[in-house]
Formats: sequence, structure tokens, C-alpha cells
Amino acid sequence: MTRSSVRQEPSSVASSAQRGAWSDDGPAFAMPLATWLDLTVLDRTGLTHVLHRHTVPPEVTTYFQLRFQSPKVIAMDRAFFLVTWVVAPSPRQFFGCHELKLCVTPTLVAGLYDRVLRTQPQIGPVLSQSTDLPSGGVTQFVWDVLDGVVTSSETAATTILNHGLLARKGTADLRVWKQRAAALAELVGQQRVLLRNVAHAGRTVGIDEQHEESTTLDTRLERLTRIIGDMRQTAQDISAHFDTFGPPTRSTP
Repeated sequence: MTRSSVRQEPSSVASSAQRGAWSDDGPAFAMPLATWLDLTVLDRTGLTHVLHRHTVPPEVTTYFQLRFQSPKVIAMDRAFFLVTWVVAPSPRQFFGCHELKLCVTPTLVAGLYDRVLRTQPQIGPVLSQSTDLPSGGVTQFVWDVLDGVVTSSETAATTILNHGLLARKGTADLRVWKQRAAALAELVGQQRVLLRNVAHAGRTVGIDEQHEESTTLDTRLERLTRIIGDMRQTAQDISAHFDTFGPPTRSTP
């Protein structure tokens, strides 16, 4: 099943990728469908076999097995690997972090992630898509995933701000609130670096054409950083800060 909202790649980018990947110097053939490979149900052997069959760089198998300490982008030949964290509500700690890994090529996105993310409204619908993406769908899929990552942070910030109101009234643990606010602020800062690195590495697979998406997401993260930072460093009424945090917005195709 395909999504009508997916934007098509500019013709110059599509034809370049088409010639490089699917033809010789002669006339190019039509681009095959882009593919989304959900690797969460595979064991290590199955993961290795599937990635080998799709001819992704061999080191990607190792990257999927590694444990990372912070968001990261690793550039390769006509591909890149990224790892980041999506935040989801948690009754004790306000939010929890869930790992998400992607390998991106011009015609393929392979992903490994915590299965709980499929139940999260911010990103679950993206990860639950069918295997076949429209031609050029790799670009939109990656930015949709990153949009879900940013939206999850905005949702967590709203939760923290709500609990901040209770903390000021003495009905919540202010110490825990401060710790979680600091943790979210650190993660948001790391996500901003990740976005810049994705835009840079994406040039090898054509997704840099939608740099306006990166700018929009970065603006939203910058706003989050400012709001959380102000709340941590001042004694102003938290409710005033909460009122400034509106619903997330994103650019339209």
C-alpha cells in the first residue's frame, strides 16, 4: 500500500540515482519501488541474511548489533546509518527513551527499533507502513521518522511542564522533575546535531533535497531547548511557560 502524501524526488536526482544504480551509460530504466525493511522480528542470523540479500554495506550488520550512547550518523558509500532515541510517556520517570536504528540507501530503508514504538502515535504509523514505498519514498520516509522523533520530544516536554506545575505546588517530586527536564534538554541538543549530520550524509542518497524539512525540525528543537532551559534557570511561574508551548507544526509538501 502506498501513501499519497509522499513527495516525489526532483527529476534530476531521480534520474541520477537511476543511472547510477540500475543501468549502464545507456537509457535508464524505470526506478523500482523503494523498500522499507522492518528488522525487529529477525534474529542476528536472519538480520545478516536479509541485509546481505539487499546488498547493503557489510559493516551495517555490525552497527545494528552495537549499543550506542548517543544519537549518531555514520556515512558510508551511497548509504548512511543513524541511531537515535524516541521518547515515550512513562508513569514514573515522565518519559523513557527507546532506541531506533536505520540504514538508508537510495532505494532502501532498513530499521531496527524497540517494538513499543509501534504503539506510539507520534511515530508508530510511520514504522507500521508496508514494505513497498513509492519511487522516491526513501526521502519522505526518513523525514517522517525524524518528524516523529521531534514530535515525541515535544510531547515529553508537555508532560514535564504539566508535572512542573504539580512540583511547584508540592504535589510532585521537584528533584525528579529537574533531573528529567535536564535529561530531555540534553537529548534535544543531541537531536539537533543529528539533524545536521543527516542532512550532510543524506547527500549520498539524495535526501538533502528536502533541506527545508531539516530547518523546520531544527527550529522546533531550538524552541524546545529554550523553553526547557528557561524553566530550569528561572523561578518564573511555570504555567506562563507552558502557555507558550503550542502544538507542533511542520512544513507541508
